[in-house]
This record gives sequence, structure tokens and C-alpha cells, in this order.
Amino acid sequence: MGPDAPRKKHGILVHTADQAAADWQAQAERERTTAHALQRLKRPHAALVFAHLAVEKALKALYRAQHDAHPPVSHNLVYLAARTNLLIPDALQPTLDRLTDVSIVHLYSGAPTTAADAASLLAATDRLFDWITDHLSSA
Repeated sequence: MGPDAPRKKHGILVHTADQAAADWQAQAERERTTAHALQRLKRPHAALVFAHLAVEKALKALYRAQHDAHPPVSHNLVYLAARTNLLIPDALQPTLDRLTDVSIVHLYSGAPTTAADAASLLAATDRLFDWITDHLSSA
């Protein structure tokens, strides 16, 4: 088996090769689509988790494109955004902060999220996602 072949770690199939920025971006788009599908199914907690994953993977795509290196292993969106050296606009920073705070916490805690709150955050996340991917195209 070659060095880039999939292998198992802790019983989970992983890839040893680094992913290209385009691969991170494709994953980000899929996570975004999943977030919206979950929102339509009235699964607000899950929708926010996938919205978080979409932004996380978009930031990792941007990092990969900028640095030609594997992105940091982190789920913290604020940290990842800082590593890209982009200045997040004041209008988008609250979305980044809130999504970082609520998505993973909600996954584990089952903290209440209304459909309206989730829809509002998902719409704000779309604006953030679009802003990040606009920068990816110019990286």
C-alpha cells in the first residue's frame, strides 16, 4: 500500500494525503447544502452543526490556498479565520463568533434553538460563507 492510500486509525478510515484547496471547498459546499436540507427538515441543531462545518471547511480551503500547507486541526472558527490573515468585516464577525459558540455546543447539549433563531443564523452564515469563498477565488 502506497503512502497516499487510505488507512484506518482508531477503526476509522482516514486519508494520509493532504487535501487540495479545491477538495476542501467542495466539502464546504456539500456541508452548506446539507445545512439547508436539515433546516427544511426542521432539524435546527443539526443544521447549525453543518453550517459550522461548511464555514470551517471553507476557511481550511482558504488557508490551504494561501499557505500551500495543511490547515490547522481545529474546529474553532475564530482561530481558523485568524490563521488565514483575513480581516473579517465588522458586519460578519458576530456571525463567526456566534456560530463558533453555538453549533458544537448545541450538538452535545441539546440546548434549545428555535427554528427562527436557527434560520436567522443560517442566513447570516450564508453571507459569511460567500464572503470567505469570494476570497478563496482570489487566493
